[in-house]
Amino acid sequence: MKENSIPKIYQITGLIAFIYSILLVVYAIYNQFFYVDGTWFHGFTANGFAVLSGLIWFGILFIFKWFLNRVLYYSKSNLLINAYLIFLGISTLSTATVLYKSIKVYSSLEEGDKFNSLTAFATSSISGAIFLFISSFAIILISVLLGNQIRKIDIVQKQLFQILGFTFIGYGVVSVLGTFGLLGTDVFQFLTKAGLSILIGLIIKKVFSMDYSDLITLTDFENRTEKSAPKPKPEQRKEYKTPEITTTYKNTVVKEKPKETFSHNEELPKINLEELEDKDLILSYFENLPEVELNRLEALIQNKYKQVLTKEQKQNLVLHYISEKKLYDHQRFLPK
Repeated sequence: MKENSIPKIYQITGLIAFIYSILLVVYAIYNQFFYVDGTWFHGFTANGFAVLSGLIWFGILFIFKWFLNRVLYYSKSNLLINAYLIFLGISTLSTATVLYKSIKVYSSLEEGDKFNSLTAFATSSISGAIFLFISSFAIILISVLLGNQIRKIDIVQKQLFQILGFTFIGYGVVSVLGTFGLLGTDVFQFLTKAGLSILIGLIIKKVFSMDYSDLITLTDFENRTEKSAPKPKPEQRKEYKTPEITTTYKNTVVKEKPKETFSHNEELPKINLEELEDKDLILSYFENLPEVELNRLEALIQNKYKQVLTKEQKQNLVLHYISEKKLYDHQRFLPK
């Protein structure tokens, strides 16, 4: 990809998403085999990781929403992602409050102010538990709805977006089962969330590795096809000649020559199929194009030259475009 085509913050976010997934897996192992309920140390560890995890996940989702909006020009999921972020923020803030109060209680055990600290801790724990309960169920519901929305994204990396959407739905289902204690462990929630983080990082990495001109072409075509009202077609510039005017002065006949009008349309390139590089691959790719993709390419050609083209001209220009962009080369998306 050309340098500075896409802001580096998205690539950094993709890397953070991969690191975050590793942290979730490590904590899942700790939670399953080393966590001891009812101890101060493990209580601090659990709440501390919950706050850290919430902040990292909040940042990843926030930047991912930007990525969908500003790189893929997709904004249909904005409402659901915003709602998810709000309840995630409430949940993280509630957990942080409980963690802070628990640290104060622990420190007061040696200072003698035990009663006041315990009272404050009990109050914050009750209110925190209520907010956590509401936020958790809201996040579960939003995860299912968001997953159903994301799985329909087909601008780029359609298969990965489908997997991401179904994983969000799976995360919601697993969270419901975990909330009611039907799974007997929280490991599945951590692993499912790690899967979400990996998929987000992978999507960002794949898109970042694409050729920027191809990405712009795909997103621009998607935007045009989603418009409900068709755009008026640009007027075709027609060549015409003014009629010849004959004026008679007694015995002399004077003919005024018509003024020639020239079209300013862009000149069509001269294309010799025999001289195209990888001619056989190009023709094979062209003959197997789906109708939707063929229409997209013809629309690009029509928009570029802005003049009436014959079927043969369109075909030749599409072949030239395929050759120029090397669309037939399936390795062009690999990192350069």
